[in-house]
Amino acid sequence: MCWGVVPQQPPMSRAPAGDGALRAGIEMAQELVRAVRQRYAGAYLMPSFGRFEVVAEVLDAIR
Repeated sequence: MCWGVVPQQPPMSRAPAGDGALRAGIEMAQELVRAVRQRYAGAYLMPSFGRFEVVAEVLDAIR
């Protein structure tokens, strides 16, 4: 079974975001959660440095 391939170079939308890096990361995580929700029963999200509000924002995307 093929789980996927990590691209050699990320798409332009995932280029360095500078000051918008947190927002870009949240949007990427939301996209990922939406995608895995179709196939899997759950996802395990670990906030960096105890920033649980970021996880809450990611989960808002699936309500």
